[in-house]
Amino acid sequence: REALRLALREERATLEQLQHYYHRLGQVALHFPISARDTKLTFVWYDSISTKKKCAQCNLALERSATIFNMATTYASQAANYRQMMKEDGTKQASRNFLWAAACFHQLRTAFVPILGDPITADLSLAVVSTLEKLMEAEAQELWLSQAEAKGMKKSLPGLTQGTLSLWQEAQRFISAGNLGQILPAKVLHHVDMRICWLTANSHRHFISHPDWLDVTVDPGKAIARLRIAVEELGKAHTIAKKQLDQSIQEQLALASAEVSSQLQGLEKDNETIYLDVIPLAGQLEPIKPLVMIKPAELSL
Repeated sequence: REALRLALREERATLEQLQHYYHRLGQVALHFPISARDTKLTFVWYDSISTKKKCAQCNLALERSATIFNMATTYASQAANYRQMMKEDGTKQASRNFLWAAACFHQLRTAFVPILGDPITADLSLAVVSTLEKLMEAEAQELWLSQAEAKGMKKSLPGLTQGTLSLWQEAQRFISAGNLGQILPAKVLHHVDMRICWLTANSHRHFISHPDWLDVTVDPGKAIARLRIAVEELGKAHTIAKKQLDQSIQEQLALASAEVSSQLQGLEKDNETIYLDVIPLAGQLEPIKPLVMIKPAELSL
């Protein structure tokens, strides 16, 4: 246990170490009852969101929860490293690791959060664990979308974009329901909001860019309505990105906004002089069917 604690403190703990320790904890649970009444062994967990806060319990479930939480962050860290490789094999491995991280948070949410006592830190609360699970799934789906964009899979792009959007929106709903605006780092909140706006814009752009691939007909009026949504959402995303996000993201959004605005202006001009098509309201547009490619991993511990 002390060897693992030192490795975690020095950020060199491996998944093998964490899994081995977790299995040892399972053996301890079978033979040595640990509680405030029996074996008074106290476990301490420092909040990963606010490291100055901690909780302590005579409850082996807290130590097992902490170990799974550390597994999740290790998987997520490895996923981020694989994603930087910019190769197809790296992308696939990154997606798998994000899904393993999501599986760890799922295990926390279903098996351990209900049996954790008080006090508890914010990062082990149901709201935060549920949010992190969805964020990991969204990151995994993003990699599918990136691959589809790189390969020019035009027929799949609207659905994949909408499917990715749906996962970010689920995470946002957990954030709102759990009042996590004051708990999670502002940069995380801004990133979620920015991705939702950007993906909303892109789903509409992809839908009208290649209607022949989708077996649908996009009238000029409907195309204008979708482009107007895209312009509005890209503007929101750019405003959010200016708060705390990288300059490169701001530049990408500014470029995308300029391209869509130019496309919209040209189509509006043609519609006024040639097509004379009725422009529907946003709520009257056909919903874009989401396509979610990820398959949740099952954690076997």
